[in-house]
Amino acid sequence: MSCMEKPRNFLNQLKDDGLILKKRYKTLIEIEEGNKVQREKGLYDMLEWLEEEQSDNIKQIWKCVFKEHLRNEYRTLRNLHQKLQSVCNANNRKLQKGMKRKSSQQEDEEGEKQHGTGSEASSSFNEPLLKVVCGELKAILVKEMFDEGGKGMHFIRG
Repeated sequence: MSCMEKPRNFLNQLKDDGLILKKRYKTLIEIEEGNKVQREKGLYDMLEWLEEEQSDNIKQIWKCVFKEHLRNEYRTLRNLHQKLQSVCNANNRKLQKGMKRKSSQQEDEEGEKQHGTGSEASSSFNEPLLKVVCGELKAILVKEMFDEGGKGMHFIRG
């Protein structure tokens, strides 16, 4: 993203959404008129600052960055958005597939327990999906995705 040719509209949106200060905005706009190396460094520093200092607002930052008019103007944002969507869709398909597998396994286990053939010593840690509860937060850990280094947690509302 730091290699944008004309980042003015991108910066305008960040400023309008209150994600960067006016002083930083003005500095970056002035750099935009300067040379390419300075512009890229300025944008990179600003993005790094957003990552480090505004991490609590990451959801708001992504909403801002992926607004339709910015995706239409900046190919980089459009491509990034498409890649993230495809990864999310693939993860959701894996989760749904895993949940179906888990559901049928649970039915099998319940049938075994009713008939006295199941082993209560078998650990749920061997399952592909694990229910995780922390306070009021509930999630499902997809071990396969987690093992691959991706985000293996899918949060459940309610």
